[in-house]
Amino acid sequence: MPKPKQPSELLEVLFKRVRDDETCPPPNRQHPGDAAHDLTVTRYTPISGGAKVQLPHNLAVAIPEGYFGLVLARSSTFVKKGLIVHPGIIDSGYRGEVMTVVFNPSGKMVHIGDGERVSQLLILPVVPVEFAHAKKDLPSGDRGTDGFGSTGGFTG
Repeated sequence: MPKPKQPSELLEVLFKRVRDDETCPPPNRQHPGDAAHDLTVTRYTPISGGAKVQLPHNLAVAIPEGYFGLVLARSSTFVKKGLIVHPGIIDSGYRGEVMTVVFNPSGKMVHIGDGERVSQLLILPVVPVEFAHAKKDLPSGDRGTDGFGSTGGFTG
């Protein structure tokens, strides 16, 4: 199988630490082909059952205009910790601290240690979109209008 082409130009995203803590690493990819950069939690945080909290990363980023950041769960976060990561968008003009919002749906306490990685930052291009009001009906689509679960797969 042919190797996928890599972008010819490296996108530089500047970052700074929000608090004086030089041990906080910048977002980093674990492997060269990874799509997203892991975010490191910078404060021990206990999360009680049913609670939602913001996990600090001690960093602010300057995402270039024409791009945005998407904070997502790492694949192991729900499996290993039972936490749900709420996706978050970081617009190119935002300069505050990057935080990850997590929810603990269990009835038990979950502990996040200083230095753990529970989320990742994906940088994506902004697609310019203009919404135009349809004067009549929308063009037909092959999915119809049935909505949630309309293609099957749910039994209950």
